[in-house]
Amino acid sequence: MVKKSLETGELFGKLFAAYDEDNFLKSVHLFKDRFEDNGFDITYFKDKKCLDLGCGGGRYSTALSLLGAKTISGIDISEESISNATQRAQQFDIENVTFQVASGEKLPFDEEEFDCVICSGVLMHTADPEKLISETARVLKKGGMVYLLVYATEGVRWPLINILRNITAVLGFNELDAILAESGLDVNKRRTYLDDLFVPRIDFYSDERLRKLLQSKGFSQIDRWKKGRLDHEESIEDYLADLKKLEHLFQTGCSGIKKQTVKEKTLFKASYQICKGVVQYVEDIKNLIDSGEIDRQSGEHMVIGQGHHRMTAIKV
Repeated sequence: MVKKSLETGELFGKLFAAYDEDNFLKSVHLFKDRFEDNGFDITYFKDKKCLDLGCGGGRYSTALSLLGAKTISGIDISEESISNATQRAQQFDIENVTFQVASGEKLPFDEEEFDCVICSGVLMHTADPEKLISETARVLKKGGMVYLLVYATEGVRWPLINILRNITAVLGFNELDAILAESGLDVNKRRTYLDDLFVPRIDFYSDERLRKLLQSKGFSQIDRWKKGRLDHEESIEDYLADLKKLEHLFQTGCSGIKKQTVKEKTLFKASYQICKGVVQYVEDIKNLIDSGEIDRQSGEHMVIGQGHHRMTAIKV
């Protein structure tokens, strides 16, 4: 378990460090935009003591500072991520943020130390999710809030990713990274696809499972956001565009510049054909929506499902 955690940290450390300034700032602003789109009063963060649990390159720590948080502590298991986050804070003259290497399953903080915990994109990669939520509850003050982003069940993208993970494990990280560079996809997609395809541990949560976990650790007032996705799950059109980029990645792999083995050529071709089939399915559903054969809500549920969980919950 420790080995997988370290591998996860090393992967994210590489990926977040590749963000240029524009993509980093886009992520910073998305934090604020998503809260506002869901009717959340962002003045909540003013003068709050916040923990960014699994801070990566420090995007949300920076966002919290800009939103008026009193102090922010960022922790991550990746030394490279912490180094990158520290550099970003210095770059943008953020002085009320501190970063340290630590695990979310063993937080180096006192009980009831924080008003707010941000835990975005962490739980589904964690070896002991119950311990992580327990630790989150321990360091939160009574009445404090946790915000979570967690991958959900349903939708066609994750079944596709899970098939591709078995193939890319044979192709290898460096091979995919090289093909990504060749494909012309931007750095954000590089991070997304390499994250999804190579993160050592990945899990998916139904709404019921996630709520039960939070309730068992003393959280209530659980609010699952229904707006402001502002990513590939925003609409079937956005979802399709993302899948086409994934298809393009493996299509590029079929005709890669570097000399490929028969095995590599075969696996890239198989991956491309699988992606192509899923893209065709989504296009067919979109056509049914456009023609009025099915309503948009039903069609998008057939493709996207419930989408990522973005939740806030309050410690009792």
